[in-house]
Amino acid sequence: MITAVPDVPDMVARINEELPPEIRLWGYPGCGLDRSLQQYSATLSSDPQDIAEPKKLHSFWDGVDLDSHEGELARKRAWRVGPEPVERLRQIAKKFEGTHNFHNFTVARDFSDRSNQRHMKKIEIADPAVYGDTEWISVLFHGQSFMLHQIVRYCPSIDQGGLMQPFSAKDDVCFGLLLEEPIFDSYNTRMGVINAKLDPSDPDYRPAISFDAHHEAIQAFKQKYIYDNMRQVEDRDGLFDAWMRFVDAYSGKDLLYLNPKGIIPRDAVIKKNERRENPFREKKRFDATSFSVDEDDKAKDEDDVDAPISKKDLADTEG
Repeated sequence: MITAVPDVPDMVARINEELPPEIRLWGYPGCGLDRSLQQYSATLSSDPQDIAEPKKLHSFWDGVDLDSHEGELARKRAWRVGPEPVERLRQIAKKFEGTHNFHNFTVARDFSDRSNQRHMKKIEIADPAVYGDTEWISVLFHGQSFMLHQIVRYCPSIDQGGLMQPFSAKDDVCFGLLLEEPIFDSYNTRMGVINAKLDPSDPDYRPAISFDAHHEAIQAFKQKYIYDNMRQVEDRDGLFDAWMRFVDAYSGKDLLYLNPKGIIPRDAVIKKNERRENPFREKKRFDATSFSVDEDDKAKDEDDVDAPISKKDLADTEG
């Protein structure tokens, strides 16, 4: 990268002038971000990742009279969760921590595929917070790496996702899913060993990769272009409520595992090369990440567990 350009005193500001406001450059080697090794790859060097997903809390409500449709959504938004359901959610989330076989949380992978083994370092459930009329909760996944659909199938699924039988774990609403930040612990540890033998003035000295210097600017950016936008769209379109009603209205057998006993009935198990009657199909609107997406109600094709996907394509979907 050419960093010394005549009549351009601030390269970062100049580049950002050419970018849309929702895309920002925070720095480059020698200008707020530290220089890395020459063979460094951000994709390959990133270790665990923090992925945050905000959820609306009226999904926990119980004992509310829904006989009248008048003002139903307004009453849902006005509902507030108590401490017991939140604590129960935290205890359930702990079951996903550690190393598990997540074959039911992605597509086109068998139980015996070793690449399904993923390590979740920690899942953090934040305290509920009210924005506007709605109470939200943030779920932060601190994991080794993630497969296609893995996070959006965490939130709505049960703790039998690691069983050998494949079942149709459904995608949650994608809106609001956010890669909080990549983490470079392994790289920083490696460089710490090398740097211990060097003086900071040595040209081979490489400081740890950190975005701490840009923390306030990044937080302000996320608030304006991600969180505020997400809440405005939800207030307007009610995507989370629409997703819950869409799931509740399904009358087939694919979602029979969503039951009070938390077991997977035989009818909900997916069998290879066997056609299912009335399979559950996702809708495009629940994959939307901004309000520019067409909000038609045409169902998209289901992610068939038997659909052939090359190893390269699967690798490209991972993060």
